[in-house]
Amino acid sequence: MIIFITGKDQKKRIEKKDVVISDLKEKKPDAQFFSYDKFNLDIEILKSEIFQTGLFEKKSIFSLSGILEEKVFSDFVFKNLEQLEKSENAFILDEEKIDKRNLDKIKKITKRIFEFEEKNFKKDFNVFSLTDLMLSKNKKKLWLEFHKAKIQNIEDENIYGVFLWQLKNILLVLNEDSSTLKPFIISKIKNNLKNWQKKEVEEKYFELLNDYHKVRLGEKDLNIVLEKFILNL
Repeated sequence: MIIFITGKDQKKRIEKKDVVISDLKEKKPDAQFFSYDKFNLDIEILKSEIFQTGLFEKKSIFSLSGILEEKVFSDFVFKNLEQLEKSENAFILDEEKIDKRNLDKIKKITKRIFEFEEKNFKKDFNVFSLTDLMLSKNKKKLWLEFHKAKIQNIEDENIYGVFLWQLKNILLVLNEDSSTLKPFIISKIKNNLKNWQKKEVEEKYFELLNDYHKVRLGEKDLNIVLEKFILNL
């Protein structure tokens, strides 16, 4: 059974997914629950754990978030849509966005589709607010604000640029070479230096630089690079 949740309104998507999971657990109290995203799922899990259920095995509930953003998962899921829908297991697919062609494929298989579109914000998003959250290592809030920026069509290049800029600023302060920085920037950084070690800053700075070069060569996706950077703070 497939339940598909999509749309840019992250809050409503999360709320709906929580309700769906709760209802399924109530209907299937003996079911096992598994939660995966594009970072902790690999294709072998889809092949062995999800699509091969033994006759006497407990039924399962799978929460799959953002996996269709990865081609290897997307190809496999759409190739096996009918098998997913006919399965006695429940598959909750949660995607921020999906193209019309693939959405139409899902609509032909299941009626259990929930779409939540975000209303346009009246206030412009300040991309530099992300650097303050990065400084404090408030990972949860940074993740949410990052997705707000995406909803408001802030380019990945801009977000990458401010992250790299702030890492460079931290290094300047740590190296006592901050004469080119404005006083309020220096003050913010010094108030958060307890969260950072020089070696860590250098590693993250050069990792972002190297990843960006790979993005330009077509070897990596910048959105995924930024998400991993946030999650690894």
